Amino acid sequence: MIEAARGVRLAGFLPRDEDASFKALQDRVLDYFASRAHRRVRVEEVARGLGLEHREVRAAISALIGRGLLVRLEEDRSLDTGAIGEIRAVVAAELRRRGRLRIADLTAVLGLSRSAVIPLMEYFDAVGFTRRVGHYRELGNGQAAEGPHA
Repeated sequence: MIEAARGVRLAGFLPRDEDASFKALQDRVLDYFASRAHRRVRVEEVARGLGLEHREVRAAISALIGRGLLVRLEEDRSLDTGAIGEIRAVVAAELRRRGRLRIADLTAVLGLSRSAVIPLMEYFDAVGFTRRVGHYRELGNGQAAEGPHA
């Protein structure tokens, strides 16, 4: 046993988040997400695109979510926080200008499909950035906070 940053561990054992090859895998996965701009990405797509095993990709995505670099929008789809921040800025500007928006308005403003916009807005509702009022979205109580998670 040896002393580690977060407690103790067996000599020779490196947790996945401290392993250099796992960090390199996370970097490849994160680059893949970034190359997809504002598209939600499935595990299978990343695995196929990078020629990796699903279990490796799932582990990397989970680690990236834990590090705050990806956001899980649906069970098997995630989006990088850079894209979330960009989308958030567009939504905020449009909501400040118009006061409230329907999903159809948001699809037009963002240039995304309804099936892509709904999970985004559910995420924004959950973190308090927006709130759903009937068929509309308005700025929520957390709208003044900074960052993609606010």
